[in-house]
Amino acid sequence: MSASDDSGTPVFPKLARREREILEIIHRLEAPTLSQIIERMESPPVRAAVRTHLNVMERKGYVTHSKSGREFVYHATRNRSTEARSLFKGLLANFFDGSLKKALTSHFNDPDTRLKSDDIEELTRLLEDLRDSSGKPPEQAPADR
Repeated sequence: MSASDDSGTPVFPKLARREREILEIIHRLEAPTLSQIIERMESPPVRAAVRTHLNVMERKGYVTHSKSGREFVYHATRNRSTEARSLFKGLLANFFDGSLKKALTSHFNDPDTRLKSDDIEELTRLLEDLRDSSGKPPEQAPADR
């Protein structure tokens, strides 16, 4: 894909709900077959429909495939943390006018949000590090905990 965002990360066309579900399964299993994807889908459509979704996702640039025996094996083209950053940027843009402050305010105003003391301390350290580094991004925490 030729389009990219301000950081140079390629911008991929949006995914439909089923495509996001399939991509999550591919990320989780790393190299699943069509059968493995279908087994893990919630109320999966017929096999041909899932195959069509995968073909569309391949055209959009999200997945590739290789052949293993008689089945195709599917691979994500971007790692999970890159995909998460892209989706998060889209969420901020679509629902919070691009404002992280608005998103966090909304999250923390939710009565179901319960931060543990450790989480608050870690967030405080992150913000202090960001302030101390004069606007440089803080070191990233591990992507998948």
